[in-house]
Amino acid sequence: MKKILLAFSVLFALLLAFVSCASNKGARHVAHNETQERMFWRIDGTDKNGNPATVYIQGTIHLGDERLYPLAPTVVDAWVNADRIVGEISTADWAVFETEMSNKMIQSQINADGKNVLHNITSTQRDALFSVLEKEAAEQLAVYEPWVTIAAIETAVYLNSGLSVEKGMDGQFMLLAYQQGKDMDGLDSLETQLDVLQFGNYDEQLVLLKDMLDDIAQPEEINKYTNELYEAYLAGDVQKLTKLMESSRKEAEAKNTLYAAYYKAIFTERNKAWAEKIKAWIFEGGTTFIFAGCGHFVGDDSVFMYLKKNGALP
Repeated sequence: MKKILLAFSVLFALLLAFVSCASNKGARHVAHNETQERMFWRIDGTDKNGNPATVYIQGTIHLGDERLYPLAPTVVDAWVNADRIVGEISTADWAVFETEMSNKMIQSQINADGKNVLHNITSTQRDALFSVLEKEAAEQLAVYEPWVTIAAIETAVYLNSGLSVEKGMDGQFMLLAYQQGKDMDGLDSLETQLDVLQFGNYDEQLVLLKDMLDDIAQPEEINKYTNELYEAYLAGDVQKLTKLMESSRKEAEAKNTLYAAYYKAIFTERNKAWAEKIKAWIFEGGTTFIFAGCGHFVGDDSVFMYLKKNGALP
């Protein structure tokens, strides 16, 4: 099971990055052209009044280093001139994140119904857990459903990768929007992202956690995979990025059929919904700048594939 949880991590990486940095009818005659910039696409369409409408999509990665910057001038121009800025979740949803997360944590402890994560993993897995989380912190999290421990591990593993969430593109765009007073629309609702975070029942979450801990027992493999993803992103190598993610997914699904449902929740269902929103923004008109995880825009199950299916792309 090759680091699939790391590839799919969404909300906590974005939250950590932001906190650290901040202290309808279909479109017609649409062209989709990949530009020379890294994972940057432009969609040209026609709005409801027959006027040109443009959507820029900056596929991002949730962690990075100085090699990501400066952004290409065309990316900066697209951002500056956009009528609409879109992230994975909206400014309004970020404003209530802390409250909603607190409520989810309270409910998670109730749902755990006295179960303790540490009592349901092997001694080897426990050692792996303590290698990335302080023993006291792990013990405090263990009384919640396993997704809480998974989220904490994901954040810790990112920090151990040698790359920085503060330098990830998502956090930088979110900080820029905050500094410039730009409100963001969201591709997802906060509830959607929290549902992804809490995927599965207790036993299914325990499967995900155990697999993650087994991976953590081989940290060199995790770091290698994370850096391979990053290097492919830096090179703008869509084919390699797709191959790495597909290989991870297939390996996971071969080990446990649970991962097919997990992939569907994280990618397929959200990609379909994102495509419908993008189609609607083209119809509404103006210029839209979207930044979101690049994994949603590559491969056979990508947002672009669903844009073709819904008629927004030829």
